[in-house]
Amino acid sequence: MISKLGYVDEAEKIIKNLSERKLLNTNQIRKILSKVSVIYEKAKRKTGNLTEQEKMDLQVLRAHLIYDSGRDEGVRRFVSEAKLVENIKEIGDSREKLLIFCGYMEALVAYHKYYLANKSN
Repeated sequence: MISKLGYVDEAEKIIKNLSERKLLNTNQIRKILSKVSVIYEKAKRKTGNLTEQEKMDLQVLRAHLIYDSGRDEGVRRFVSEAKLVENIKEIGDSREKLLIFCGYMEALVAYHKYYLANKSN
């Protein structure tokens, strides 16, 4: 599982590696973040363990990641290198782990945008 204090550095390392190979476009990564954001918005307002609905939402997200990975090589590499499926499995019923995962996804998108913009210049 990504750590509370290390997820931003981990995101940068992964995106640096992927951006060198130009495997992923902005729309693909933002589509994933959009799905994560819906889960985050529901989860941040509550306390305690995740509800059954929240855990089910994570399972649906996991299935979408697998499906999207099968359709596109860039998404597959991103999901694999960022260990998104493994990190979702590690969340269990921990709200804190879910919120860290959501922050990790935001950091991945931010670094993708940063390194993509730098490549354009």
